[in-house]
Amino acid sequence: MQRDLNSMQSDAKRLDDLPPEDLEGELRRRLERLEERVILLRRNLPTSLSVARLRRAVTELARLETMGELREGANGEGAKSLVMRLGRAVDELEILLREVQAPV
Repeated sequence: MQRDLNSMQSDAKRLDDLPPEDLEGELRRRLERLEERVILLRRNLPTSLSVARLRRAVTELARLETMGELREGANGEGAKSLVMRLGRAVDELEILLREVQAPV
């Protein structure tokens, strides 16, 4: 922590010593880097959220299989619930594939 503070203090001193034109250029570069990171996060976040939702769906399917609800001839509310979950998982896969295949 102390090393981080020392680094920030030396960076602040360096910025204080810069001429106004150089300071403006440095701040512009830093802002551009931050904007690039925000764009990257916006691009990657939906994909990572979709993957997390798919993992939950797969976990749920494994649980249902362990409980025997995926056996042949299963019916009733359990089967309806399974069909709904599978449909959502397929939807998530389609969205994920579109995002991955989308031109950058």
